[in-house]
Amino acid sequence: FSDDGCGFPEDMINNIFDPFVSTKLNKKNAGLGLSIAQHIVELHNGMIYCSSSDHKMTCFNIRFPLFPDTFDKTQ
Repeated sequence: FSDDGCGFPEDMINNIFDPFVSTKLNKKNAGLGLSIAQHIVELHNGMIYCSSSDHKMTCFNIRFPLFPDTFDKTQ
């Protein structure tokens, strides 16, 4: 999934899957969405990655195993 929004600041990108992390200051949100998404993906033996360019775009890649017992999480 990708968008052409504002992206994540570089200093935040390593923490975006942590609970209560949010870029939306002064808005009502809990900062739990990406943490929950990561948890759901991992419950299904998948992996989620994020790459972001500050003020340009954000891209999320989600991988699920076709055969759960043979999925290589190092790739």
